[in-house]
Formats: sequence, C-alpha cells, structure tokens
Amino acid sequence: MGSERDKVELTVGSASSITVNSLKLVVASDAAFSNCLDEVSATFSANSTITFEPTSGEKWDNNSYYKFVFNVSVSGTSNKFVEFSEAKFYKPSGSQQLTGEKFEILNGTPTIIVEGDYIITGNTSSAKYAMSNDDSNNTFKGKTDFAMDGNANIVTDDKTIIWHIAPRGEYWTIQSLDDDGQYAAYIGSSNGVTMTSTVDDKALWSYNGNNGFTNKENDATLYCNNSGNFSFTEIGTPVLTLYRMPDKYYVAGSWTNWATGKIEMTKKADGTYTLANQNLEEGAEFKIIKVVSAAGDPIWCGGNADGEYYGVTPDVHTDISLNVGGGKNFKMTVAGTWTFIVNPTDATLTVDGDWPEWEYYLLGDFNEWAKVDSYKFSQVGETSKFTLNKPIQFGQKFKIKGFRGNEEKWFGAVSDGVFWVNADHVGTALSLTTENGGENFYMNLSNKKPYWELEFDPVNMKLVLGNYLSDIAELPFEFDGGRNAIESTAGLTSTAL
Repeated sequence: MGSERDKVELTVGSASSITVNSLKLVVASDAAFSNCLDEVSATFSANSTITFEPTSGEKWDNNSYYKFVFNVSVSGTSNKFVEFSEAKFYKPSGSQQLTGEKFEILNGTPTIIVEGDYIITGNTSSAKYAMSNDDSNNTFKGKTDFAMDGNANIVTDDKTIIWHIAPRGEYWTIQSLDDDGQYAAYIGSSNGVTMTSTVDDKALWSYNGNNGFTNKENDATLYCNNSGNFSFTEIGTPVLTLYRMPDKYYVAGSWTNWATGKIEMTKKADGTYTLANQNLEEGAEFKIIKVVSAAGDPIWCGGNADGEYYGVTPDVHTDISLNVGGGKNFKMTVAGTWTFIVNPTDATLTVDGDWPEWEYYLLGDFNEWAKVDSYKFSQVGETSKFTLNKPIQFGQKFKIKGFRGNEEKWFGAVSDGVFWVNADHVGTALSLTTENGGENFYMNLSNKKPYWELEFDPVNMKLVLGNYLSDIAELPFEFDGGRNAIESTAGLTSTAL
C-alpha cells in the first residue's frame, strides 16, 4: 500500500465445520514476502472483527505488502470455508503540521499553478472546508473542517483532503493521495462530482486564476457552495483557496545504497532543505531526489559535468546548480562530516562542513625542499596575506608550496628560468605563477644577516621580500662558522660574522 498504516481490522463471518488453529498478519517490503517486516498473531473468533497492530514501533512503512495467514483443520473430506466480510487498513491518526504555500483563486486575480500536492479549500459564512475524496452521496464532493494555526501551518488529520495536481497536456488532473489514487471528475449530471480511475475528458481540468478549475467535459467550474460542499456551477465566480504542500527532498548515495536507504531532508523556515551530520569518506557519491507527491515518481537531481562525475571540492561546494531530472553523480573529494542544503527556488546545492583550508610553506635548499612546520606561513588576520620570517642565504633556491587535504600547489617565479633576487627586488611585490609550478627564486644577495620578512599573497599572486633584519639581537639563529644559519631554541650564544 502506498502510505503508512498503524492498524488493520479483519471482519469475519461464520466458520462452519472448520477449526482455525492460528491466524496472523504478515507485513513485508516486497510482493514475494521474502523480506518480512512484521508478523502479528491474533485469536480467531467467528462473526467478529479482529484487530492487528504493529508489534514494534507505531506504524508500518509506506509501500508495504500485507497478507493474512490461516492455519486450519477440518473433519471429513468435503470443502469447508471461513467467511470474510472486509479488511480495513487505517492510516496513523493525529494532526499533521504541514507548512504550505498559499495559492488563491479569486476573481480578477489569476494565479499560476505548478505541479504538486494541494489542499483545496472554500469558505462559507461560518467555516472553512477542505475538499475530500469522500464520494458517498454521489452528488457533492466530500468536505472536512479545515484550519490554519497562527504559524501558517495547515492543521489536519485527514490525508484524504490532499490532492496531487499535475499537468496532462493542456489540462490538469486532480488526483487523490488516498489508496485508490483516483481522480476528481464530472459525472455528467447537475452538481455531480465523483471519483474515477479513468483519465478522460471528465477528469481533465483547465485552469486559470479567474475561473479556477473548469471541467473539459462541459465547461462547468469547481466551487464551494454555501453549505461547504464542493460541486460544479455554470454561473457565478468560484472562490477557492489552494495550499501547496512542501515538496520532499532526499539525499541518496553510495552510503545509503542509493534510493533503497535514501534519507529525507528537513525543510527550514527559509524554504531550504537540509540534511546534517553525514560522515563520509573521500570518493562518496550521491544525488538529490526530489518528490513532488507522496505517490509520485522520484526526480533525480545531479550535477552538470562533462566527466564521469561532478566533483564537490573545497573550491566548488556552494550554490552548485542542480540538473533537475538528470545530471552526473556528485562525488566528495574530501572526507569529513557534511551538511547538505538544497535551495529549491534557485535549484542549487551547497555542501557545508569543515572544509580544509590551504596551508602554505616555504620550501628550498635550506630545508631540503621538505614540508617543515617551522617554515609554515601565518595568515595576517582575515586578509589574503601570509607572513614568515626566515633566513635565506646567498645561492639558495626556494619556492612556496600550498597544501590542502590531498591537494598540492607550487607557487614560483614568473621567469624563463631561475629568478635572481637582487637588491632592487627587496621590498618589491614580485609576481607569482602556479603554471607548471613556476620557476625557482635564487637569492643573489650576500649578507651577514640574511633574515628576510616574507609576505605572500596567494590571491593576488604576489611575494614581497621585506628588508632583512638589521639588528643581530633579533635573529633567533646561529651561524655554524660558514654560510649556514642554524635556528636556536635556547637563544643566541655565539655568532660568526
């Protein structure tokens, strides 16, 4: 069945010359009943109504399959039977808080309608009613009391009042979300509204805001009369208000077994949908699933990419355009704990989390071109600049290298060969490039105090070698007697000048 159930009632009649030894309700996720979700045993009693309720939890899931299993014995060889009257499957009770977008149909105020799930309401002088799929009197469409609370939430405990309105060529269908999935239709007599499983002219509706829904069969228009009943009229102007139910969004990926274990996102007050605390490994793939109806087909939403997948990276993880109805799988390029955010208005995806930041190091002859913590640049506040004070001696080559997760990036000199750092370069912003890693810088200044104030700007691709420090007391290193500077952690004890 297409929706959740929290109770089943089986009404039985006589059981002549037959003994029912046991009776149970079996609930499964598949028609072959190979994956059993629940088994509920009950005591059989002829001419009674037998109730079955979930043995664990409060309800059975959507799209479950149900069967009754009898174990019986008879005496003799003639056929015997147990009489069945009916079986009722109950949806969970209790009010639903369904935040919806309001669409009004008023004279002179056309409103554009889009596919989705709606509650169709009308006002009388004393109350507001919602159209239900109750067809018992075969004259007026059923009605149920309807209310909205102070937070603009739709308050109802009756799922039969929710209708899926969808385009069908130039027209629209109004389909019940109850089990039968039938359509509201005109039956051909005055004020006659009924349900049908056949989509023909009687179940097709044209739409515009002035006139609401007009039936294709006879141009009669759906309206709510003074008694709160929903029927047709060929005169006057209908006054209806439609409330569109929120679409549902899910994340489905390699860690959910895709659609099998898809995880529903939560709608926020700003209209976005979120799913937090997804702990994923590098390489995890996923898509977004959009469902515009409780009974509708999933709409897969991926990324627009030319390759095999759309990589979600530290640089590309916000406001990614969703290809609604297609696209490539998204792929996480960094492991971590992530929050997925879908903006349905812009059809975009954002993946928030602790994305790694770039860290920058000075590499050169002085540290054997290795990533050494003491040669890491420090960011200057919230700016794009990074600084580092280190000795660079005459004849030593160097570059800057960035690290972020598994990414690496060299920043070198813009030159046809080695870039010679001369006196006129001191205090000047030297251009950098990442193309082919750039060229090495070569320190061509010979100083007894070769301690440089480096200022690196990876955004504007500049490097400044500030004036070397002139006061020997400022230098936290020793000379080894030659040209090599050795950092001292205990302070300066000797110098060789």
